[in-house]
Amino acid sequence: MVCCIGALWPWSPPLGVGAVDVRDVAMAHCLAAVLPNASGRYLLNSESTFIMPTAAKILQRAYPRRWLPPLKPPLWSLVVFGPMMGLPVDVSKATFRKKPLICTDKAAKDLGITSYIPIKQSVLDMAADMLAKGMIPWCKVPVAWPVLMIDVVLILMFFYGLGRLFGLC
Repeated sequence: MVCCIGALWPWSPPLGVGAVDVRDVAMAHCLAAVLPNASGRYLLNSESTFIMPTAAKILQRAYPRRWLPPLKPPLWSLVVFGPMMGLPVDVSKATFRKKPLICTDKAAKDLGITSYIPIKQSVLDMAADMLAKGMIPWCKVPVAWPVLMIDVVLILMFFYGLGRLFGLC
């Protein structure tokens, strides 16, 4: 979720992830510590989704003057530019337009967790908290396009330099 306002912003690639509110995770930790039948690892999942486009849509509806409409990059642009922004190529390829299937049966059986805070509520609560703490700028600045253009120029310069080095230019 931090990527929505971090390195990939305002890109919102459709990368599938399992999402769960941190408050649900905290509850699971507390239950696992006190319930005698709890052991091992537990998977929690409120919803398998494309978290960045989903969060962007939620935030755009809730705060129309603060959030840019999401830019939906194709896979090739994630493969080329993603590593420059901290997104490994193998992660892009493995999760692009694919939602994971996550079985939470063990958490339901051992911990009794059968319902989770919805993604919409989680995103809105987080945004409200970040706004209250001044962690989100008051204006929306479309930083992705200039950054991408600089990246393209740098890549072209790199290949031009390689061509000159090997006598291809």
